[in-house]
Amino acid sequence: MIPLIKLPLNENDAQAVANVVRSKQIGLGNLVFEFEKKLAEFTGAKYCVTTDSCTSALFLSLDYFNRITKWGMKRRTGVVGVPSMTVPLVANAIEEAGLTAVFTDDVNWVGTHYNLSGTNIWDSAHELYRDCFKQYPESAVVCLSFYPTKPLGSADGGAILTDDREMADWFRSASTYGRNQGKKYQDSWDYETIMMGYKRHYTNLQAALCMSQLERLDETNAKRKKVRDVYNEAFGYDNTSGYLYRIWVGNRKKFIKYMKSKGIACGVHYKPMHMMEAYTDTPVIGDKQYIEEEYKHTVSIPFYADMTKKEILEVINAVKDSGQLL
Repeated sequence: MIPLIKLPLNENDAQAVANVVRSKQIGLGNLVFEFEKKLAEFTGAKYCVTTDSCTSALFLSLDYFNRITKWGMKRRTGVVGVPSMTVPLVANAIEEAGLTAVFTDDVNWVGTHYNLSGTNIWDSAHELYRDCFKQYPESAVVCLSFYPTKPLGSADGGAILTDDREMADWFRSASTYGRNQGKKYQDSWDYETIMMGYKRHYTNLQAALCMSQLERLDETNAKRKKVRDVYNEAFGYDNTSGYLYRIWVGNRKKFIKYMKSKGIACGVHYKPMHMMEAYTDTPVIGDKQYIEEEYKHTVSIPFYADMTKKEILEVINAVKDSGQLL
C-alpha cells in the first residue's frame, strides 16, 4: 500500500531521542531552549516559544490577544473568523480563549496557512521552511505544528513565532504555569511564579526529535517540492503546498475506493466544521454552498519526501485511469 503520508524519520532521529532518554532529562529543559533558538533562526523570527501542541500555541496567542487591550479588544467581546474547512481544534481554541468563532468560506488555504481574521494570528500548521516568517506582516504571530505527519514531525507539539519580546516572554511564562523564565530560574528548583498560567510547555524528548529533523529540513522540503512539481505537470495543477497534495474528482467515494483497490491510500482535508454536530449553531460568513461543494470533490493523494519514482508514477496513472479527475 502506498501511504498518504510517510514520516521522514531515520536512525539519526532515533539516536537523538535515545540520547535524551539516557540523560534522564526528558521534561522541560535546556534542549527545548536550544531548539527554540535554532527554529527562530531557521524561520527568520526573533523569538520562538514552543508548546505541547499547535492547538496550545493558538490558544495562548488568542488568550494574549484577548487580554491585552493594546490589541484593541476588551476581554470576552471578540469575534474571530476561521475557515470552516480546517480542524475543529482551532475553533475550540478560540472559544477556550473567551472569544467567539465564526466560519469563513476560505477553502484555498489548505496545505499552506491562513489568518484568524480579526487578529494578527496566523495558523501555519501545514507550512515550515527557511525564512518562512518573513512572508508575514509586521507584528504577526505565527503558530506552527509538530504533529507527527507535519513537515517537522515529532510526538506532537507546536510553536509560536514573533518579533515582539514582551509577547514572547508572556507566552513562555503562560505556557509554564506562570513561571519567571529568566536565566536565573531556568536551571533552578527555586523558580518564581509571576502570573496565573497553564501547563502547555514542550519537552526535551520531543525537542530532540524535532531538532534532528530540522538539520535536514531544507533537503526534505526540496524532495517534497520535486514530487509536487511532477504532480503539477501531470495533472495541470499549480499546487504550492509542501504538506498536502489535493486534487478534485467527480465522485470522491468511487475514486477513493478505486485508489484503494490499486493499493493507494487517500485522505480528505477537511470536512467543514459547520457540517459537524458540535458546530451547527456557529455562523458561516460567506458562501456555505461553495464550501460544501469544495468538500464534496476534494481529496488528498500520497505526498511525502521519500516517494520513489515508481510510487509517483503509480499514483499518477491510477488517478488518470480512475476517470474521476476534474
